[in-house]
Amino acid sequence: MRSKRLHISEVLEVFGRHGCFGLDRAWLSLQPRAIRLKVIKKRGFLFLRHLPQCDWHSQTVGLRRLRALIKRWKIITEASWLNSAGLPVMAAAASAPQGHLRRASRLADSFIRHGIVEEVTFVLFTHGGQDTLTLLDGNHRALALHLAGEASSLRRARFRVIVGTSTSPCRFHGDVQRWLKRPLAGKAPGRYILDVWNP
Repeated sequence: MRSKRLHISEVLEVFGRHGCFGLDRAWLSLQPRAIRLKVIKKRGFLFLRHLPQCDWHSQTVGLRRLRALIKRWKIITEASWLNSAGLPVMAAAASAPQGHLRRASRLADSFIRHGIVEEVTFVLFTHGGQDTLTLLDGNHRALALHLAGEASSLRRARFRVIVGTSTSPCRFHGDVQRWLKRPLAGKAPGRYILDVWNP
């Protein structure tokens, strides 16, 4: 199945629908698109500023294909911020903090009992090729599907996987990022921009 190319605004909408950055999904869904995007970018500024410009693609896959893909996925941890690769989903399922595991277990039980009742989407980052993929959104969903295994209620389910590919460094992927100081119309202290040309 061929992938579909996405604009960054479509990816931001996914973050909004999932309530990322502490967003109120119900309130956000009632707003015009322009307002939604403005709020998402404002609330997600500290996260988005460390995400380089990417080529975004989306693909819908079945359970078996998804479980194969998950083997290459990593979850962001505190160590990711310290220039270390994230934790593989399978390892995280055994060592994540108990609060996260309880949440993933509840979601896994729901998947097993009721199947997929609303779209399940994952957003990831990679440098492409044989590089691993880091989950930007969907940690608990990935853990839950790993815990649910090949439950009969999921065999016909479809899942949306969105991947951003960039050769530039991404902090969440464990890369070192450089920031360049730029003067702001001669005013101190100026501002810093991500150096994407000299990784």
